Amino acid sequence: MLDKFAFYGLQPALLIDEAALRLKYLEFQRLWHPDFFASNPIAQLDAVAKTAKNNEDYKTLQNFHNRVQYFLQEYGLWNEGEKHTLPQDFLMEMLDLNDEIDLAKTGNSEQKEKVRVLLTESMKSIENHLIQHAQLADSEPSHWSKDYFGPLRQTYEKLRYLTRLKGNLDGNSEY
Repeated sequence: MLDKFAFYGLQPALLIDEAALRLKYLEFQRLWHPDFFASNPIAQLDAVAKTAKNNEDYKTLQNFHNRVQYFLQEYGLWNEGEKHTLPQDFLMEMLDLNDEIDLAKTGNSEQKEKVRVLLTESMKSIENHLIQHAQLADSEPSHWSKDYFGPLRQTYEKLRYLTRLKGNLDGNSEY
């Protein structure tokens, strides 16, 4: 479990030194670059596999949100495409916000900016809660379990929901 951290010799944590991780990633890229093994096909295949793992693991660990999702996946709390249930009060707030987004998209730029500010403030608040959950989790790794990460999951889901709303406001279909 959480083998992507082991690959870099790191203790599993949600909040890590991303610059140190990047240095380790680059070190491995230099060490295992397949071109260095061109004269030995077997060693080159091994280098290709190690480089692919390095790229995949770094992509997962390089930023906070990816690490949160990785933890949730490892503890069986996240499957991409799965429907997630959010608290009723949050969903009611989001219905109101969705209405404001719809109005802002058809209204003037001032309305749109007002809603963008509201969304940004909401996202910052949720992000702060997510960081607080991460700090608590990192301070108590002996408590980690599926139940332990439930509040983290819910906060992460809220942030993803708000991110999709912001994408809707900005006209980004990828959200």
